[in-house]
Amino acid sequence: VVSTQSTGTDWLPTLTHLAACGIQNPACEGPALGDIDGVNQWQAITGLGSSNRTEFLVNIDQIWGNAALRMGEWKLFQGDPGRGDWIPPPKKESNCTMFEKQFQQTMNLQELDTTYSLSNSALAWELVVLLKGYILGEDRIQLYNVISDPYERDEVSKENPEIVQKMLERLEYHKQRAISPRNEAYDPASDPAQFGNVWTPWMDSC
Repeated sequence: VVSTQSTGTDWLPTLTHLAACGIQNPACEGPALGDIDGVNQWQAITGLGSSNRTEFLVNIDQIWGNAALRMGEWKLFQGDPGRGDWIPPPKKESNCTMFEKQFQQTMNLQELDTTYSLSNSALAWELVVLLKGYILGEDRIQLYNVISDPYERDEVSKENPEIVQKMLERLEYHKQRAISPRNEAYDPASDPAQFGNVWTPWMDSC
């Protein structure tokens, strides 16, 4: 069992090393692959050495402003980490509850007057984007020690400001290297309500 850090991007350099060097040549360094995110993990897999990784990027969502990074024993969330049983539910009158209510009402086209529901759903999406930026935003930070607190119940960002700052700087580094999303604008012709509430191809080219 290998308990050291590894992530999916490590497969390319690891398998490339294995293909070039074989399994019985520990001194072989393998081909240089340039500036990539993955690292060669063959030594860790075989038990001949430790992992070459001390951190990995969990996610960067440039649309919703969410990101997460694992560094050593620490895991940092920036933005909205989602809903889980370990995250306290929002208070009755909180902004989050209001956001969820408005989101559900806006996206349910069958329950709203067509004047405001936008049968084309364009305004619904704009509302979601505006609300998420105001309520969630990138300033929402959570930090957990996943070794001592694997269920991520004890949020400790205020007790560890130096670690938070270090991890935010690493997140910014990854954000600068990330490719910008190429999401297309919402097409009202794709509304599932027009196809029996089923997601389906709607363009002739499909």
